[in-house]
Amino acid sequence: MARRRTADALAALTDVLSGFRGHDAGQLDAARARFEVSLVRLGEIAAPFRAHRRLVRLLGRTAPHPADAIDALLGCAGPVGDLAALPVPPGPDLAARAKALTANVVAARRALGRRPGPPRHALPTAPDGVPAHAALDRVDAALRCLTTVHGDPPPAGARDGGEQTARQDTGARSQPAGRGSS
Repeated sequence: MARRRTADALAALTDVLSGFRGHDAGQLDAARARFEVSLVRLGEIAAPFRAHRRLVRLLGRTAPHPADAIDALLGCAGPVGDLAALPVPPGPDLAARAKALTANVVAARRALGRRPGPPRHALPTAPDGVPAHAALDRVDAALRCLTTVHGDPPPAGARDGGEQTARQDTGARSQPAGRGSS
């Protein structure tokens, strides 16, 4: 269930960034609403994952946990709201960084679905003190966390679709008691 809800949030985030880059207010508003709903749904399942993370950390395990990815994605609500509130179309630098961020969202979606594709890449350097660039950076930081938990997408032509890597990242020891590996 966590993978499905995370995938839904990432799909809506892709649409938000597309609407932002094209400065299509209707698309951006609809995508932002879908993103907010997907975050609410993700938040509904966060508590058991957080409790499990606390338990495994008490046992001394420090490996990335699915709760880390959930919390990182939930933290994107503010930056996405900041992007959606911008009154003017993004300039070329901002649009280029938003396009690169969109590619990183797609990489996170592929990794989550264990589908081959290119890995995430660092965003182009941003000027300091520009709130829109800072919002993109905060979303990218969340995607880095998702990569830490779920890994990069498997390389093109991988036979098992990255199944072994994903199993290691989110194996049974990382699942809340009574939960499946969703």
